[in-house]
Amino acid sequence: MYYFLEGEFKKGSNSVCSFIHDVLKQLMSPEIKNIIIFSDSAGGQNHNYTVLKFLNYASIFYKVKITHVYPVRGHSFCECDRNFAAFSKSIKKRNLLNTIMIILSYLMVQNLL
Repeated sequence: MYYFLEGEFKKGSNSVCSFIHDVLKQLMSPEIKNIIIFSDSAGGQNHNYTVLKFLNYASIFYKVKITHVYPVRGHSFCECDRNFAAFSKSIKKRNLLNTIMIILSYLMVQNLL
């Protein structure tokens, strides 16, 4: 999982490409021949020329077929949306809405610490 404070970093295509590149470096093996990536249609992040060109480069570099899927708006849900909904519910349940100002609190709510 990748996380960063919203005001600290930009959420553009360079960040998305960096995240994907890091995951590929860690997980790629010769047995992997196909990769399917699901993402929303955020124009500044996922649905973007830079990301598409990076995925093209990665498919050549790692010798894999990469399929990038954009679910139909309103008919599909990405896992990250479900995680965000669970996170929001957890915050409300624990009454942390006003105190969840630092990443440490976020990680504790998500049971990552």
